[in-house]
Amino acid sequence: MESAKMLAQRIEREIESLGEASEKRVKEVVEHIAIPPAEPSTYPFNGYVESVRVQGIRSFGAEQELELSRGLTILYAENGTGKTSIIDAVELLTKGVTTRASQPAGPAGEVKDENNVPYSDVDGKLTDIEPNVSISWIQDGKPGRAVWNGAWGQAAADAPPVQLIARRRLREVINLSGADRADLLGHAAGLGDLAQVWGDAQKALDQRGKELSSVEALPSAAMQDAVTWAEGVHDCTSAVPVEEIAKLVERNAQQAIARCAPDSRGPGERLSEAWEAPLPRPPEVLPAAGLEDLVQRLTDQESREVPRLSEALDQATLRLLESFAEVAIAGEACPACTVATVTSDRIAAVHRLLESVRDVREYQEADSALRKEARGFAQGFRPYLEWRFPEWDDAAVRSFAGEDRNFSAAYGEARSSKTAWDQQCTVLWDRIETAGREPSADSMRSVVEALRRLVDLREVADRNARAAEHLRSELLRDRKDAELAKATWRRDNARAIAEAIDARRKRDVDARNLRIAAQRLKARRAEVLEAKLTALAEPISSWLRRLAPDHTPSVRLQVSPGAQKPRLNVLVGQGKQTAIGRLSDSQLDMLGLAVHLATLEQEQSGAPVIIDDPTDMLDAATVEKLAGEGIGDLLGPPNGPGRQVVVLTHDEQLVRSLWKHHGARWPLTTQWFTELDREIEPTPQSLIKPRSPQEYADRLKALLQSNADAENRIWLRSAAGNLARQTLEAIIGDLFEVVGPRGLRYLPDLSNVREDREKRGVLKHFDLLDEQLRKIQKMHAGCTERCHANVAEFIDELLEMHAERGDYLLNEASHANCVYPRIAQVREYQKKLSKNANRFQHARRKSRVPGARPDDWPETSEWSRALAACSNCQVQQFFPHLS
Repeated sequence: MESAKMLAQRIEREIESLGEASEKRVKEVVEHIAIPPAEPSTYPFNGYVESVRVQGIRSFGAEQELELSRGLTILYAENGTGKTSIIDAVELLTKGVTTRASQPAGPAGEVKDENNVPYSDVDGKLTDIEPNVSISWIQDGKPGRAVWNGAWGQAAADAPPVQLIARRRLREVINLSGADRADLLGHAAGLGDLAQVWGDAQKALDQRGKELSSVEALPSAAMQDAVTWAEGVHDCTSAVPVEEIAKLVERNAQQAIARCAPDSRGPGERLSEAWEAPLPRPPEVLPAAGLEDLVQRLTDQESREVPRLSEALDQATLRLLESFAEVAIAGEACPACTVATVTSDRIAAVHRLLESVRDVREYQEADSALRKEARGFAQGFRPYLEWRFPEWDDAAVRSFAGEDRNFSAAYGEARSSKTAWDQQCTVLWDRIETAGREPSADSMRSVVEALRRLVDLREVADRNARAAEHLRSELLRDRKDAELAKATWRRDNARAIAEAIDARRKRDVDARNLRIAAQRLKARRAEVLEAKLTALAEPISSWLRRLAPDHTPSVRLQVSPGAQKPRLNVLVGQGKQTAIGRLSDSQLDMLGLAVHLATLEQEQSGAPVIIDDPTDMLDAATVEKLAGEGIGDLLGPPNGPGRQVVVLTHDEQLVRSLWKHHGARWPLTTQWFTELDREIEPTPQSLIKPRSPQEYADRLKALLQSNADAENRIWLRSAAGNLARQTLEAIIGDLFEVVGPRGLRYLPDLSNVREDREKRGVLKHFDLLDEQLRKIQKMHAGCTERCHANVAEFIDELLEMHAERGDYLLNEASHANCVYPRIAQVREYQKKLSKNANRFQHARRKSRVPGARPDDWPETSEWSRALAACSNCQVQQFFPHLS
């Protein structure tokens, strides 16, 4: 697969060659280039792992070797004997780091491999045994070997694709968010490199687009300014010939030159046109002298005594009194009643009353006239006090004045004066309104006070406005000179400006296309990942159906598009409830195992897989299904090519179940076990040993040697007798395999023998084996070839050992009152057992025939060669089914 850099460059070259292209065409280019690699047509790993060697890792001191069957290998390890050490060793070899050390958070995230993995003594001090893990394999008939030599954080180079399903990682996928879960499974589905390359290429295209958008390719600041100006005047987004752009630039530059002429009053740029108008000074404030005279008159009026009538008179009575005063004569008859006589006192009283009425009328008329005058005088101020001072924000001032701080400061002071002016005018208007509603000496006096403050403020405001205007006119003159120079330069360089505009437009087009390409590549990556996840959903569901016990809620995987990348949702049944909240812990672990197994099938078909103690996390029903159908599917068809599987466990029931389901497979299922040798100084070390007759015989020999001073003790005689019987059963059981269908095929079916081997032992079937051995002996006796010289000796020794078993070891019917054999007798019997056990040769590499494997000993061991028929043997006479 090409690198992200090469992919991004290839897409960029294609886009540049398009020129003016539609968004659809750009996306088509990306779709044509961004094609996921074809699915591999053959196994990526066409071979098998021979062995794994571990040294100096946790409980492993000196080097130990685990040889693998090409089919199923069972490693039985009780807790604390090295099972986790083997898992750590494989992770260091394949990844350079253990799962615990690679976890980001929590107590496990504090673990550092270099501090916790190396073999150390009981006090935690490191020993001189260096950490080392190696793996040997055969691929396409060629041997290979990879070594991890303690380089923390670095995997071994060229290691085969051994896949490890560690129990502590079963929920790794399930506990992630939907998007992260999709990412991880996409990587497992073989899209890890593709997703990384496409993601990096997308970022590179985005970055390149940003660079093109921000690139400063113009030769000078003047050119940059001219291009920016021209782009503001013309529409430069569409493709226009350079010659036409040059003409437009030249024409607009000529217009700008005309505007800069001293007598020019034509329209200019928006900002320049605004600053053409002089800054106005504040308006003149009318003198307050007349208003002060009015205030004094109002004060005098309000200080006068208000005339009052002694009695209330209506208009009719007032007119009657006035008529009476005009015609009444003292001593004559009353003109009103014509009865009474008018007295001089009465006439005088009427005249006094009418005089009071005239005084009241005069006062009211004078008061009304004054207040009317006050209202009109105050209202006359409003039209003359509005100051139309232009206000610009800081950006506008900087645009006009540039770096001239003097003008900015002067304009700021003038604008502050304008603000103070408006505030004082507001105070004046409020007081005028009050005086208009209730004209009085006090209200008019407050108007005068506000007016005087405005007069004082105007002096400062006028000074600030004149200063700002002076600087404005100077700047405007300088600006016009600069604009004239700019316009002249633009006119003279119109062609170069047009070419720069055209180049920038092309860069903008390329930048836009690159951004479109980056987004399409991102979407394409999501589409491919979504398709892979959709294809992966069924294999995961298939594994769930194989592993799930009865009454387990069905689980459905749903791929949904996300904002950034697809999401993988794990749902219960056909509803929307998530499995994370519904399933139990063991069911979640089962789901995690199904995910790992399905992704393993998708990513590494045929690659060896190591399963770490599934019984710790799964319920019994799931473990049984895994041991049967699950492991069977991983191994592939019986007697055919498939995948190597290694199961590490401390559960004896799982071991029995694996033998029950896969004990008859080919290549042979092999079993190893670990034990802690506590006699090794300075600290115990884990040992890896095979389950084989040789191992039982060696155990018996070691028991007798280590307890030489305890001869004839009952416990030793009992233990030695039992171990001797186990060794004999192992020898006879393996002999059945030699003569059975996976060996020399003298016996076509061993199903009954295998069933009893795990339950009641194989000694009960010895008569069947005896019959076959005697037939083989007769067949060889009738043959003249020398290759059969040892067969009689081998068979006679075996028959003798079987005949002596009742005298030298506990038999199947032994009970508490039996007499145990003496140690001297068991020691002699042990020598015979070891001699026969060593003839199988499948436990020790050095004793095997060159090219033989630990899983083909029924065909390659010394026993097999001794019992095999040659080309001259009359096989059909004794074994007709082999014809």
